[in-house]
Parts: sequence; C-alpha cells; structure tokens
Amino acid sequence: ARGKAVLVYFGYTRCPDVCPQTLARLTAALAALGADADRVAVAFVTVDPAHDSADVVRGYLADYDPRIVGLVGAPEPLAAVAAAYDIASGA
Repeated sequence: ARGKAVLVYFGYTRCPDVCPQTLARLTAALAALGADADRVAVAFVTVDPAHDSADVVRGYLADYDPRIVGLVGAPEPLAAVAAAYDIASGA
C-alpha cells in the first residue's frame, strides 16, 4: 500500500449488523471514487481469530469490493495490533 491512503477496518465475520453495513459502505465509496479508488487500500482485520480463518474471511469478503483485503493472524499479534488502534479484541 506504499503511496496509498490506507483505511483499516476491524471487525469479524459473525458480526450481525455493523460490519456488513460498513463493508457495504466501503464498497460503495470505492465505486464512487472510480479510478481514484486505486489510490486507496482497504484492509479488514478480524478481531475474532479463533473463528475467522483466512478462508472464512476470504469467503465473507467475496460479497464486497475485491480490493478490500482481509487480514488474519494469531490471537496475540492481532490483539497487539487492535490495542495499538485502541480497538476491543476478542469478539
């Protein structure tokens, strides 16, 4: 994402309302940007690593803009990243 604006969104795939609504808005925003959307990187970072494997996140994001990248990892590193952004972890 070097040289791009980066938007990091923390969520989880079993989120019933806020996460899908936000991802739909991000998808619409990227569409509205047209060619300028290529200047933005969007990352969805799970806060539920126990449930959200790479395959689960990939499948979940399939309904949204393909430029939205899903990030998963082990619980401890994800918790550290979430804490650095002041995000509650462990959905």
